[in-house]
Amino acid sequence: MDYTYDVKEVNLDWEGNEPSLQEIKTWAEEWDVRYDSHRIRNNSLRVYFKSYNVLDLNLENGKGKLELKNKVPLLGHTMYLHKSTNKNWIWYSDIFGIQVLQELDGEDWMIGIACATILISSLIALSQDNLKRRLAFSTIGQLGYVVLGATLATEQGVGGSVLHIAMHACGKITLFFCAGAIFVASGKKYVSELRGLGRKMPITMGAFMIGSLSVIGLPPLGGFISKWYLALGALDRDMTWVVVVLLVSSLLNVFYLLPVAVTAFFRDSEDDENTGMKEAPMACVVPLAITAIGCFVLFFFAEPILQLVGLSK
Repeated sequence: MDYTYDVKEVNLDWEGNEPSLQEIKTWAEEWDVRYDSHRIRNNSLRVYFKSYNVLDLNLENGKGKLELKNKVPLLGHTMYLHKSTNKNWIWYSDIFGIQVLQELDGEDWMIGIACATILISSLIALSQDNLKRRLAFSTIGQLGYVVLGATLATEQGVGGSVLHIAMHACGKITLFFCAGAIFVASGKKYVSELRGLGRKMPITMGAFMIGSLSVIGLPPLGGFISKWYLALGALDRDMTWVVVVLLVSSLLNVFYLLPVAVTAFFRDSEDDENTGMKEAPMACVVPLAITAIGCFVLFFFAEPILQLVGLSK
């Protein structure tokens, strides 16, 4: 589907002084749009109107020189704008992307809430013996990464958010597939019951290990790429403390995911009787094997995902 946006150049008799609120509202009436808000930051005046109509002007040394990027990144689409000359305003409408996110109020609160969600859900996951409940609380924390990347409102942060949707989907579906295969083959659903299961279900528990390492964020697995982008996005905002949160949360991921595999592979079963239990049916094993391989594939093919949403050339 093709998306088109109206781009209008409006010449103003403006000498570079900071315009008053009344002047801006007067311009809005002339252009038949409704004023919403405006900000001046780093010598840049940005005016927002209703329905995401935006005016953008650079104020350098009190002169009306406009500077716009030729490519404006959108959520899922990319629009190319024409370069303009001095004393020109560019009116581009129906745009909601990184530039708008950077100016929204409350992003610092949202970043804090996302970080709190990541840490609290990880701590709750640590206390869960039921395997699926542990994975469910882990999912809440991982979705916090997605929100965090969007609220960072930098190209790297949003890129990390988009990538983490794919990376987490592949890694976590592997873990849930494994939990289902374990229940089908053995009827066990608690972490404490998995002693010695790795030697009876090596493919399933091997895939669980791969999915766990991807969610933790270790190379060469997809989760490393998305968390790397999120860390770069936080550094772009000079939020070193967010990087610390990412490191602590990854450490918590280690504490609640790796013990599952360790219990299965390195602890002896309490049941001395040889039950002859083997892998789950192929209908269970094949999907988890495919998604486990996908965790490796996404590490090497992250760039096409960014290109798909217009965040990479």
